[in-house]
Amino acid sequence: MKWDTQIYKRLGQRTISCDYRVTDGYKCCHRHVGWEILFVLRGNGVFIANHTLTPMQSPALVMIESSIPHGNDIKGCYERWNTIILPGFPHSLDHLLDKNKGGSSIENTISPLKSPSGLLVAPVLPSYVNRLENIFCTLAEELQISDALSVEIAALKIMEIKCYFSRFMKDRTSSQTAAAITADNDALLNAQDTFANLLNIIEDHLDEELTADFLAKAVHLSRSQVYRLIRTRTGQSLNNYIKHRRIAKAKTLLKYSDLPITNIAALVGMPLSGFCKVFRQLEMLTPTEFRDHSRSEHEPKALDNLTFRKIADNRR
Repeated sequence: MKWDTQIYKRLGQRTISCDYRVTDGYKCCHRHVGWEILFVLRGNGVFIANHTLTPMQSPALVMIESSIPHGNDIKGCYERWNTIILPGFPHSLDHLLDKNKGGSSIENTISPLKSPSGLLVAPVLPSYVNRLENIFCTLAEELQISDALSVEIAALKIMEIKCYFSRFMKDRTSSQTAAAITADNDALLNAQDTFANLLNIIEDHLDEELTADFLAKAVHLSRSQVYRLIRTRTGQSLNNYIKHRRIAKAKTLLKYSDLPITNIAALVGMPLSGFCKVFRQLEMLTPTEFRDHSRSEHEPKALDNLTFRKIADNRR
């Protein structure tokens, strides 16, 4: 398989990139130097590396040793943060670790976790989704600044992502072991899967009217069970949780795209007047003020609006 030279054209002189992308399905197979971290928010399918197939269900973190031939086949809406790290990043950050106290070198810390196939897929617990989104947003913003301090912050964010990745892999192994031991733990895992499925359905339908009846039917629970599950696990009512997720999605679109506010309101399933009112209540800013404020210090690269329009058109 030929090496993918487009990676170098995209990065130019940089040794790291972090981009937010949304596509309608995705299929590829390539190889290039360095390694990748994907945070998949939406999309289900298969990743391939070293002739090994690994199923993936969002939300998930994916780590790939990119010199190994790899690819994926994702169906439906594919929303993710894509980070590519080339050799040479970071330039020199050994001072962040104290070698005199037994710390490893920064080169070992900023490196992919190892696996026989060169590919690792870790399911992300729903309670960590917002936390990881914030980490990747910060990473992308710091890379737009591109000064000495921003490189250090970016390196720390990569280290933080790796720590979460290790935790998720450990939790998955522990859960699989526990499931094999007792039927009670099987039931617990099923309950966790139901909750994760419920949150995924909410995320996938934020541009539509979401009712307790619809959600209950989708996860095979009663309305009262849906209300109770959301309240118990998130500390919020169902309506309040959905409202906060709509605004969180709108903030990402305001920050990383040039879509008109009218279109963003539609993409999060709210009429324009109601969207502006709720946004101001929660953020203490209008959508326009939030967009201007988020770009006041530096101008991040806007996403391709054609991508969002295509997805919006497909959902009409």
